[in-house]
Amino acid sequence: MTLNLLKTVEIVFYRPNVSHDLLPPIMPSVGRLVVAKFPGVYLTHDVNFSQQVESVYVATCNQRLLILLAQLKQELSSC
Repeated sequence: MTLNLLKTVEIVFYRPNVSHDLLPPIMPSVGRLVVAKFPGVYLTHDVNFSQQVESVYVATCNQRLLILLAQLKQELSSC
């Protein structure tokens, strides 16, 4: 099996208090991710779910804003 190094990336999961000396060495041809999105879930290298919570919060706010704008438009057109 051959890898396409142009499309290959890695993410290394570790505890935040672990020394960076214990991490595997960076391969020059493979990029290292800090955040990856797998089917709908954001995973960060330090197993922190703040990115997931933030994205869900923003999506919910956007949906509510669109609903409120649609209601406002309807109210203004009926006046």
